[in-house]
Amino acid sequence: LHNALFGKSLPNDILNDILKLMQSHKCKLGDRYTIKNYAWCYKEVLKNRGYILENGDGTLSLSR
Repeated sequence: LHNALFGKSLPNDILNDILKLMQSHKCKLGDRYTIKNYAWCYKEVLKNRGYILENGDGTLSLSR
């Protein structure tokens, strides 16, 4: 996914941030390592780093 969006593989520092957020995210333990939670954490890390923007209607757009 990252390669398709940005044309390069996922950097280790972003992956580490995603994994940290997955471990600390307040959700049921059984939901912690699901694709849905990974996608949410991936989105949040990219938003926090300024790679994507979330519009008022919930849609996402690339900022870079």
